[in-house]
Amino acid sequence: MTLYRWIVAPLAILLTGLFYLFGHKKIRAGLNMRKTQNGKSPWSGISKNERPIWLHCSSGEFEYAKSVLRQLKTSFPEIPIYVTYFSPTYRKAIEKTPEVDRSGPLPWDLPGPISQFIKNHQPLCLLIARTDLWPEVLSQCKRFEVPTLLFSATLQKRPKFFDKLVKSWLFPLLTNIFCVAPEDQENIQSLWSHPKAMVSGDTRYDQALFRIQNSQPVKANLFEQKSILIAGSTWKQDEIALIPGTEISLKNGELHMIIAPHEPTEEHLHQLEQRIHADGLHSLRYSHAEQWRDEEILIIDRVGLLADLYPFAQIAFIGGSFKGSVHSVMEALVTGCPTFVGPCHSNNREAIEFQKVNLGSSQFSAVTATHSGPELREKIEQIVLEKNNWPQWRNQIRQEVEKKLGASEKVVQWVETTLSLTPR
Repeated sequence: MTLYRWIVAPLAILLTGLFYLFGHKKIRAGLNMRKTQNGKSPWSGISKNERPIWLHCSSGEFEYAKSVLRQLKTSFPEIPIYVTYFSPTYRKAIEKTPEVDRSGPLPWDLPGPISQFIKNHQPLCLLIARTDLWPEVLSQCKRFEVPTLLFSATLQKRPKFFDKLVKSWLFPLLTNIFCVAPEDQENIQSLWSHPKAMVSGDTRYDQALFRIQNSQPVKANLFEQKSILIAGSTWKQDEIALIPGTEISLKNGELHMIIAPHEPTEEHLHQLEQRIHADGLHSLRYSHAEQWRDEEILIIDRVGLLADLYPFAQIAFIGGSFKGSVHSVMEALVTGCPTFVGPCHSNNREAIEFQKVNLGSSQFSAVTATHSGPELREKIEQIVLEKNNWPQWRNQIRQEVEKKLGASEKVVQWVETTLSLTPR
């Protein structure tokens, strides 16, 4: 710990300062939001007698925290919640979340700033979403007897040397670890036999279901009496495989398709329309649509609608899987859609795990992986022939997802038990 405090951490801050001088925008924003202003640090928003629940997420890990925050506020509305983050990327999203009472950047991981933060706020406990373990934070929490929980934790079977070294050092500083799956528990215990590392699941399932159940209004009339394949978060590489892959089923009227590009810029939308028309198909942009009749493809030209559209589809394709790394399959699975991915899906645990969920006696799984455009075309044409089985498959996938729910409640129960609280 001495080596980290006096050499590693100061050196890391020094290097960050050099990036600042050379104009790295994200690092510059991260440094600026940690500056002292008018003699006050950014972490002086809660007085000592309020004693918040402290939740930390690096950036996008906030998605793991949303459902936890809702349940914490429901169970303990009188306790303030303070959320810290490392990267400025999710700052606005965190600040706009109604369950967050205070938020701010995590102080520099040095003895002075961290001890000052803990002394000032006197947090009841620290919840860490998935990753982003900081040695000084954990060390000072242990010193001040602040219970700590890492939730939705995962660890590869053979972690890289640096990851193995760091985590075997930091895991013992945690009070508890809630793992996503039994293999994660085994992998963590292979580094260090933590007596309180246990399986509790992935909190994102709770968030995905909440998002679907609380969808914003869409033009529902567009989707009536149609068999729809929805292609979510697509890139050019996905569309090059997808459009020829669905061409026959679309032209025969057996399917309609929704394409929601990951980046719906005007340039991308124009290129997508040209590609569609070159294959003899017709498209319509969502923002212009009052009716969806003759066009085979509806293009979503707005961001933020994708999750609201999955309930209207019967089949899904998830983008990024022909580009390099697949986007989340979770929203499609929560709605019960049999889901296709391309060859680049090893980055997504759910995409791999749900390939093991066979749909009846068919050749399809809840997630079916394809390795080329022609294979995708073949699979889509085959699944169209199984149309009568779609309702049964939808129920089966939903039942499998239901088994994954409840991880957020387990985090709240840990808070209740650890702090001897009585929920409302």
